[in-house]
Amino acid sequence: MTEIPELLPLGSAVSIQGDDGVYIIIARGFQKSAEGFLAGYKAFPHPSGALAGVKEIVIRQTQIVEVVHRGHETPEDVVFAKKQLENAKTPPAKQPDPVEPDLTIDLTRPDDPPAAPQPGAGAGVGAVANPRDPFSELRIKGKRK
Repeated sequence: MTEIPELLPLGSAVSIQGDDGVYIIIARGFQKSAEGFLAGYKAFPHPSGALAGVKEIVIRQTQIVEVVHRGHETPEDVVFAKKQLENAKTPPAKQPDPVEPDLTIDLTRPDDPPAAPQPGAGAGVGAVANPRDPFSELRIKGKRK
């Protein structure tokens, strides 16, 4: 695999292995692989395009069997391709936040008794009696009834 794979221009029409259709490239970039870097594309089927109910597909450079039509190219495409390759080589500075925060609560330990409310001091919006257990107020209310 070459160090700098070719990045097809937007609007290119390609056919892919295992499919008789033609797809139009709408987005492009590089993907890191074990062998180096691969060009990756998002595309819509031709002639329908982005109609309601038509989903875009992701195409790897290795899936393209023929470039039916090359899209519009300018000198800026070369600069864009080099920048995309550099971005793919550089690991992200900050790891993305987890999809869901860890809300695990250790129920083997007894809850800390909630602090007695101060007279005249109302609980703020989102205040919880026990910060380790967001449902502590509901448990306390359930025990009162």
